[in-house]
Amino acid sequence: MGITPRSGTAPGFSLSDQAGRPISLDDEHGKAVVLTFFDAPCQDICPVVSAELLRAARDLGPAAGHVVFLTVNTDPVVLSSAPASAAAVRTGLGTLTTWHFLSSNLSTLNGVWRDYRVSVNVSRISGLIAHNDVIDFIDPSGRLRYEATPFADESSSGAFSLPPASIDRWGQGIATYARQLLGSAP
Repeated sequence: MGITPRSGTAPGFSLSDQAGRPISLDDEHGKAVVLTFFDAPCQDICPVVSAELLRAARDLGPAAGHVVFLTVNTDPVVLSSAPASAAAVRTGLGTLTTWHFLSSNLSTLNGVWRDYRVSVNVSRISGLIAHNDVIDFIDPSGRLRYEATPFADESSSGAFSLPPASIDRWGQGIATYARQLLGSAP
């Protein structure tokens, strides 16, 4: 999974979820947090990561109620919660009560992207959004523990995918690290 150990307190943030509810990282104290970054219309690796998160949620079993999945919007053009609803439906993540698609104003999002080493670029020619992909794992005490670098294969037509077995392995890995975090908080 390209796991890199991280240390230190996870940078805090306060954003709004797909229903317009305020969500802060502090609100999740006592739970393991799996933090991802993508935009609602993303058609490259974002659907692959979504499938991995769905698999992880299924694999958590009894621990599922102690793990929250937070996805921060990487679309600097559309900052409202409306596209989040589309992302929730399109990806299937909206079926998870523990998943929140988070957005805010551009200044606030820029701070979150910077704090979590996410680079977001918009092509001046095509308007397409490009961002790097990371999954951060935060323990119940708010400490940043791991960072993973997801990937997908790109076909000659530009479609991104992974074989189902690889998506399953990634989902199982995400669930495994999330469960480990539940036992690592001081």
